[in-house]
Amino acid sequence: MKMKSKKMTLSTKERLNIGGSDENKNKKKERFVVVRTFCPWDMDKLEASFDEWEHHLPCTKPLDDNIVDVDILLFYSANFDIWPMAKEVAENIIWKFFAGHYRWAKCFNNMYLDSAELSPNEDRYEPMMQNRDLLWVNGPNRQFAAAAKAIQNPTFGGGGEKGKGNEIKPYDLFYLMEPDSIPWKTGWLEKLVNEFEIRKPFAVVGSKYHGYKWIDFETRLPLPLLHHLNGNAIYNITHELTNKMFNQLSKESKTLWNMIPFDLRMGQMWMEGLLGFPEDMLPNTWNGTSLDGDGNSEWGNNTIEFQQWWNKYGYYEGVPAMQETSLIKNYAATNMLSKYLSGSETITHGASMYNRWDVKKHGDIGLVISDWGNNKDLLKMLDSIATSDHPFREIVILTSDDMTASTSSSSLNNEEDEEEGDEGLLKNIKWDLLYSKDISITLVNRESSKDSMDWCMAPISSKWFMYTNTYFKLRSIVDILVTDDGRPLVPFIYTDSKHCSDFPACIISTDRARNFDPDADKHVQD
Repeated sequence: MKMKSKKMTLSTKERLNIGGSDENKNKKKERFVVVRTFCPWDMDKLEASFDEWEHHLPCTKPLDDNIVDVDILLFYSANFDIWPMAKEVAENIIWKFFAGHYRWAKCFNNMYLDSAELSPNEDRYEPMMQNRDLLWVNGPNRQFAAAAKAIQNPTFGGGGEKGKGNEIKPYDLFYLMEPDSIPWKTGWLEKLVNEFEIRKPFAVVGSKYHGYKWIDFETRLPLPLLHHLNGNAIYNITHELTNKMFNQLSKESKTLWNMIPFDLRMGQMWMEGLLGFPEDMLPNTWNGTSLDGDGNSEWGNNTIEFQQWWNKYGYYEGVPAMQETSLIKNYAATNMLSKYLSGSETITHGASMYNRWDVKKHGDIGLVISDWGNNKDLLKMLDSIATSDHPFREIVILTSDDMTASTSSSSLNNEEDEEEGDEGLLKNIKWDLLYSKDISITLVNRESSKDSMDWCMAPISSKWFMYTNTYFKLRSIVDILVTDDGRPLVPFIYTDSKHCSDFPACIISTDRARNFDPDADKHVQD
């Protein structure tokens, strides 16, 4: 059953006969739209995300429509003629919105549908190809530019039938909310509206990266990457800096700058404007050529122009135009536990949530360790085992003949450590902690077996085991992530990424795997 288009334009507040208070009728009404972008590979996620809103309603009561009009725009990347299923999914969402299926519908005036109408060659997003394919992020970049243009000059209407229905006035602000942006608190829309009212005038309000993936090399990252605001943010279209950046993105659509994701490129623009010097953010394959091959497209340094923008529009009464909010937290592509959320966020982006390994629920788990006779490496690993918060209660170490013949608990404990100096880490293994945690440690003579057979030779009794070697050590807190149905998360790299192709051992391992499975495309690091 589908509702006719003309009925889809009916305001939710008109249906519910809800109005705003008289005291706000003389204030300028804001036009705000929540933009839900989607593409061929995440149609199902979009639909599921709206169902999730039922658990955390956007508002606790209908918003005052004398202050703000809030709509939803479903914005597809590709052409509906090529992907009719996408249109069917979107129209079903719209039908449910107007039919009263969603409790949260009272929080919005209307829902619309539009598309960037990108061709299959244009609609590409292949992160693993970013060092080799000039168009690896072209899809999201062009979709964002098309959405921004559509919001500033709306031609959609009629419940998703482009060009039909009531004329839509331009919006003042929009919130880009991809399908992996998940609300965590009821009233999140009310909080966002209040946030942008408080922070005006601003250009963009959003979130830097708050995950843990950069911890070990954060100081080596370029400043625009560290400080850029993720694309899932609130954009003030009435701010001149916002429009300057949007226009620049459109100008650069045929240049090498299009190899940079739009939000990172915007971060580069305002950071260069603030600092006054260029930051090289192009992939290593950059060679100074343009995407269309005509050699005339702009791809050069624009730092001076960015600096002029920032000097003129970057601050208002000492407050920067680019602002971070605690309501939105960006954890892009980060696997994590809910306990590590700060508590202030109402919406998270890109966080893949898992459970922590529970011995009572998931069973015992041991740790198998390969060692090659270097006492210092082994001792560092043992010290980390003693001091770390981890779930392992059985440790099996497979090592060489010489190591097992000469090593005991006492000899390990007396090992000198010249590198550690006075700290004496290696001669002060916390054996009492190991014993108090009731951790079983077994040292196994590898004898004539190859180290590649350690997985098979380890006399492990635990139901599950994790494998590593003494080139590593445990972090202070070890979280083994598991799915709701108890499956542990196994990290891997794609075999066509430079993280594999740049290392002969990974290439050899992949070639061997393809003797069994010609389609093998993932490599698990030991």
